[in-house]
Formats: sequence, C-alpha cells, structure tokens
Amino acid sequence: MKKHDLIINVNSLQDGENKFSFAFPAEFLNIKYELDHRVILKATIYKKNKKLKLVMNVSFKITLICSLCIEKFHRNVNTSLTLYLIPFRNDNKTNTELEKKDLLTEQYKEEINLLQLTKEMILLWIPIAPKCKVSCKGLCPTCGINLNKNTCNCKEISKNNAFLKLSNLIKNERN
Repeated sequence: MKKHDLIINVNSLQDGENKFSFAFPAEFLNIKYELDHRVILKATIYKKNKKLKLVMNVSFKITLICSLCIEKFHRNVNTSLTLYLIPFRNDNKTNTELEKKDLLTEQYKEEINLLQLTKEMILLWIPIAPKCKVSCKGLCPTCGINLNKNTCNCKEISKNNAFLKLSNLIKNERN
C-alpha cells in the first residue's frame, strides 16, 4: 500500500454508497506519538450529485504517558467521524457567520485525502492530560514515588502554603 492509495478522486465515485477499507503503517501519518504498527481505516462515502457524506471509523493502538504518574500506558482506540463535503467555492466573503451545520462541513476540490483526515482524527482524540487509569494516584509531591506502586512515609504537605486560607474558608462554611 502507498500513501496515494488513501487519496480518493471524487470523479471516480459512483452515486450512492462507496466503501473503502485500508490497513496502513502508522508511519504514513508522521505523528510524534507512538502508534502501534498498523492503523485501520474504514470509510464510506455517500454521493448524491456533487454533495458527499463521509463516514470514517479509525482503529489504532497508541502509547501515551500518564500526566499524573509519568508511566507509559497503551490504549486501544476506535473513533469515528461524519463529515459533509461540498464542492469548493471561492466566495471571498468576509465576516460570514457560521451556522451549526457548517461545523461539520468541508469543501473539496477534486480529491479527498483520507490520510490527512485520519491524522486529524487521531490528533483530536489524544487527551490534553492523559491518565493511565481513572484511579491513578500520581506521584508523591514530596519524594516523587509512584503512589500506584508504593507508599511513602512522607508527611502531609506542609500547611504553610498559599491554599491554607482557602481550606480554612471551606472549613468555616461547613460549620
């Protein structure tokens, strides 16, 4: 398989349903995240006249670093996207207000680059602060030990911090 196989010429599509299925190396995406070797893409393009509806499903395995305990973890991901495509118009309109339907609408010229759309889907899926698990305890703020694996003998964080007054306010409101 080559990268150009993931670029669909709109003129080659038949009216109605057009199904595509690809398994390609993660290296095609050129992403700075550690993806498992293979990405699976299933796409269906519904064509009616010059309007298109694209339904994509992408499956991949990614390695991330937990934002709390700094450990690597793996996640199997299956994400989908529905996008509406219309022919490219060079309107030169400025200050046009977007409507709700415009948020899921893209313009196309002659081709649809499924590789680029897959890359965008994966990048949008990646959380800002990934967690290895919901119950992750993170690192001890004093000694830095991973509290998911070990316990430490550090005392509670010193009460001489900027948030002491806030905790006193909360205690006073409860009383």
